[in-house]
Amino acid sequence: MNRLVLAVALAPTLLLAACGGTACTSTPATPQNTNNPSCSVAAGQTVTVDVALCGKCTDTSPSCQAEFRNGTLEVAPTVEQCQEQAGCNISGGCDITPPHATCSVTIPAGTISGTPIVILGDQTYNATLNIGSGTTCNL
Repeated sequence: MNRLVLAVALAPTLLLAACGGTACTSTPATPQNTNNPSCSVAAGQTVTVDVALCGKCTDTSPSCQAEFRNGTLEVAPTVEQCQEQAGCNISGGCDITPPHATCSVTIPAGTISGTPIVILGDQTYNATLNIGSGTTCNL
């Protein structure tokens, strides 16, 4: 019982400490290239997926998760938005130097060129996976 009380009491403190003393929320990110990008990687290999994001001054800690589901590569880029950045001037466009979200995924052997990629960001975006010899998928 005491451990449960201690865990419940410490949880808000740990969340605040993780983001400079303010609360943060994870938010789907906006990819910079939304016009049906493609990449070429080797089948049967673990590859790095790199998504250039349309970042805003409120965004920190870009990351992503990628997995194959039903013959489609799904990539979900996210950013953390913390209260401490809430007062910054948010511009209408992308930052000059975009942040990047990276994650790894294994491309199943037998995957063919033209396999769809679905980017699950602030909206759903489509891309194409081609099979070649690369180990990085830049979206």
